[in-house]
Amino acid sequence: MNTWRMDRLTLQGFKSFAERTVLDFLDPITGIIGPNGSGKSNLVEAIRFVTGARAQELRGQELKALLFQGGEGEPPAGFAEVRLELSRGRERLLVERRIEGEPLPGQRPPHEPQGPGPPPLGHGARRSFSPTWRRRRASSR
Repeated sequence: MNTWRMDRLTLQGFKSFAERTVLDFLDPITGIIGPNGSGKSNLVEAIRFVTGARAQELRGQELKALLFQGGEGEPPAGFAEVRLELSRGRERLLVERRIEGEPLPGQRPPHEPQGPGPPPLGHGARRSFSPTWRRRRASSR
């Protein structure tokens, strides 16, 4: 039996990840290492968040505690989004979860249309407090 493999993790506005951050896992991973304050536990919490953990299980009492709070000249994030891409053989699974805070000055309100096609990470109008599950077929090669 094949197991699911983590291929990519994309974060934006989640805890210490203000900017869009994409982590590609070309090889299987067995651990996360780095200096204190580098975001190791936030990566693990992002994976737990996208797979359905509640805020109380993630060192936060409310969902808004998971948003980037601002710092060093960067304003707080008005949303947090995490996408996890998994594969098992030819199967592909995309799991994504997004939460929205209060709109910041200059931000588009979440209900404004985005135009054709799915919104790019960080510009969506979707409000979701539970994971969105989508299964994709692998492209034939």
